[in-house]
Amino acid sequence: MLLPHDAEETIGYIFSDAESKVGILTDCGYDSAEVAAAFAGCDVLALETNYDQTMLQAGPYPPTLKRRVGGSRGHLSNDQAASLLKLICKAGPAPKLVIAAHLSQLNNRPALAKSALEKTLRGLGARVEVATQPRPTPTFTAASGQVQIQPLPGSQLSLFAPPLARLRS
Repeated sequence: MLLPHDAEETIGYIFSDAESKVGILTDCGYDSAEVAAAFAGCDVLALETNYDQTMLQAGPYPPTLKRRVGGSRGHLSNDQAASLLKLICKAGPAPKLVIAAHLSQLNNRPALAKSALEKTLRGLGARVEVATQPRPTPTFTAASGQVQIQPLPGSQLSLFAPPLARLRS
């Protein structure tokens, strides 16, 4: 689906079979009910938590970039992501795994993003992981409506991709 963002044709992805649903939602400008409805029922959801509002305002970006990032066609703050997640949970079952994604290295901290999402999911039996550039996420498998997480050292986020065959030279 097309997302509200200041780039041309920014899209979110939903991968689904008859039993499981995985969504990737980044570059979304605000917490829209239409976007929430599209991503409702995901078993796994990678959700943009780009910035902490206080850190963005106090940070090094020039005012024009702060307005762009924090505007309605920019990125989701931790609080906006939590609000969108709340709408998603109202529109369908809560995801079993939410991955906080697309964090700004200057304007956010993994603990802040995780905390915002965990507050929304409290009592729903969901797990929150944080995807950061220096640290890989656990490998997960979504099948038959269940999510298995394998926190292996050095693993990367896996979206049902079979292993690549080794190329011969």
